[in-house]
Amino acid sequence: MTGNLEKRGIRPYYILDYSNPLYETNSLSPQHPDSVRAFARWAAAAAKHFKNRGVVWEIWNEPNGAFWAPRANVAQYTALALATCKAIRRADRGATIVAPACWSFDWPFLESFLKSGVLKYLTAVSVHPYRSRPPETAGPDYQRLKELIARDAPKGDKIPIVCGEWGYSSKKGGISLQTQANYLARQQLFNLYSGLPISIWYDWSNDGTNPADLESNFGTVGYDMTPKPAYQAVQAISRELSGYSASRRYNTGNTNDFVLVMTNNAGQTKLAAWTAGKAHSIQFGSNGYIRLTQTPQYNTVR
Repeated sequence: MTGNLEKRGIRPYYILDYSNPLYETNSLSPQHPDSVRAFARWAAAAAKHFKNRGVVWEIWNEPNGAFWAPRANVAQYTALALATCKAIRRADRGATIVAPACWSFDWPFLESFLKSGVLKYLTAVSVHPYRSRPPETAGPDYQRLKELIARDAPKGDKIPIVCGEWGYSSKKGGISLQTQANYLARQQLFNLYSGLPISIWYDWSNDGTNPADLESNFGTVGYDMTPKPAYQAVQAISRELSGYSASRRYNTGNTNDFVLVMTNNAGQTKLAAWTAGKAHSIQFGSNGYIRLTQTPQYNTVR
């Protein structure tokens, strides 16, 4: 798998989880000393095996929710994360390690975790910013988390946030297929603007065929691999903005407007533009008028 990803220029992002029945009965998460040590040894062995392959290691999945058994426990998870970080660093000092992969922004969980000293070992803090509201509403949450990281990080360290998982389901009775596509593009662009170096969309394909089931309809393609509008939105971003980064947000005077000035190493400039409000037109310098809608558009600036 790792080799296939490398051939396609995709950096592996591997999640270290879950329990081992040799150490924990009834599928409990690692919480006893022997279990924690075994998990850390396993993680270190994986890091050593894949050393210099560019792997991003994420410790567990949403430990503040149902994925930590029998129930979420920040002290137990933090003990596991610290032991795992230290073991990976001994195996590969330059490893990329992210955690805690929280579901949403669980502030009590995050504050306790970040105060533990774990930021000494982490490359980035990972979150899963799920919500029913549009992607841009994550802005205040990102700002609050950045302030917590700055408070607890070792002096001089700048530790970014990464989006380890986040998507919107197009289930029947929920958002439309086109809104899902809009949200995918806007999530990726807004995260880029917010300084997140990694943004992973959940999910690649629908997990089932029931149109009314939430979990079955997060995909960019259907269960039969038929492309959805979300797939086409990914294609558009890749085609239009490959090699570009967000340099600034153009101020239109409307807080719902997002006009990102994108530049590349060749000195070329494009606009990635949309609005979270009602469609309207704006004037942008000599480029004339730009029509802003909830679907991002990409314009070359000359």
